[in-house]
Amino acid sequence: MITITEKAKDKITERLKGDFLRLSLSGGGCNGFQYKWDLEKVPQDNDHVIDDRIVIDDLSMGYLWGSIVDYYETISGSGFEVHNPNAVGVCGCGESVGF
Repeated sequence: MITITEKAKDKITERLKGDFLRLSLSGGGCNGFQYKWDLEKVPQDNDHVIDDRIVIDDLSMGYLWGSIVDYYETISGSGFEVHNPNAVGVCGCGESVGF
């Protein structure tokens, strides 16, 4: 299961105007993987659709299971972030994760 906080749900609805936010993992970064965010008009056949807002491919779902997607706003920036209980290493910027 993936949990999306109310703050993240509100931002997705506000910013995407009916599109989906795709969350996936790609190779790279200092810990081996990076979170990747994309816009998606229509989910693919094997996608997991979370709260009618986020789509996740089957392979990425295995690494993201149990995660919480949140939205943050600070003086230095704002954006979506993933709190992933499966991660064994996360870099300082929070974008690179190891499993």
